[in-house]
Amino acid sequence: MKGDLSAARKPTQEKIIDEAWLEMVETILIKEEGLEYVLKHGVPPDPSKNPELEATITREEVSQWRERVREDMRALQFLQFALPESLFRKTIWAPSAKILWDYLYEVAVHRVAESVGDFTFGEDTWRISSSNSNHMTPYAKFFTTYESRLSRVEFTSGGCTLSKGVGDVTFMTKDGEKTIKNVLYVPEIKGNALSVSQMARNGFKVEMDGERCTIWDRTTGKVFGDTTREERGFCLRLVASSAKDHVAEHFVDRTKQAKVKFTSGDGTTTTYVAEGIGNVTFLTKEGAQTIENVLYIPGIKGNALSVSQLKNSGFGVAFDEEKTRCTIWNQTTYWEEFW
Repeated sequence: MKGDLSAARKPTQEKIIDEAWLEMVETILIKEEGLEYVLKHGVPPDPSKNPELEATITREEVSQWRERVREDMRALQFLQFALPESLFRKTIWAPSAKILWDYLYEVAVHRVAESVGDFTFGEDTWRISSSNSNHMTPYAKFFTTYESRLSRVEFTSGGCTLSKGVGDVTFMTKDGEKTIKNVLYVPEIKGNALSVSQMARNGFKVEMDGERCTIWDRTTGKVFGDTTREERGFCLRLVASSAKDHVAEHFVDRTKQAKVKFTSGDGTTTTYVAEGIGNVTFLTKEGAQTIENVLYIPGIKGNALSVSQLKNSGFGVAFDEEKTRCTIWNQTTYWEEFW
């Protein structure tokens, strides 16, 4: 085998499988050994035993199935070799790599620190936790990929609950979309949490002092998040891009209509009819933001924000000298968006 078996030989504790060990083993099996299919999907049924395929089965199909069987045996051997003796003897019954892998996730222990105090957390608020073993969220709608998988979650204050699945969550940032992998779906926790240890394992660097926390991508060097300490601890406002169109809600009053003239670059004008006016609320990286008095004009190509109307509505708008960058901020809350 190409993977470093000695590195994965034993979990951090003799009788406990933790997230770090699972991630290390998964990386070796998938990236180095190329055994992702059997680990995630198992071995398909033997096509030669299917009466419906008797007249159409090909040599290639049988050969492909046999290769999957060989891959499954390799993956199963790897997992069994990497387990401590006590857990190996308890799982020797597992007939395939996928069944053993799913079982290991079920017995894995994930730890979460409960928020201290009577605080509320919005959907876009993510606590940065040095006590959590994993990223966690109680919101199923955030996931861009998801796999049902039960595992045990223990609270540092005592008690436990279940994680019902794991997947990826993609956020909107100033530098584009950024994906955080292997986020646990834990419906019973209070708010979202980013694990410092998992961020470090997945290529991020986290620096904390008494008043500030900065997270950046080790590969690109770009800042993922930067925040100051508040009463709830270190928190980031992150908007999951799984939200449809990033629009939270809208309202149109169709009783108000008006004619609107568009002037093109060559001086020609086109007249449209605005069939209503209303407010649009967007989901941004700083939470929900509402733009008021937006005209509803069927037939126009795309959406438009008026600089003059933004300024009249309490926003600041500034362009750089080259007109390649625009900054819009709420002059009351100092919310910013960059284009």
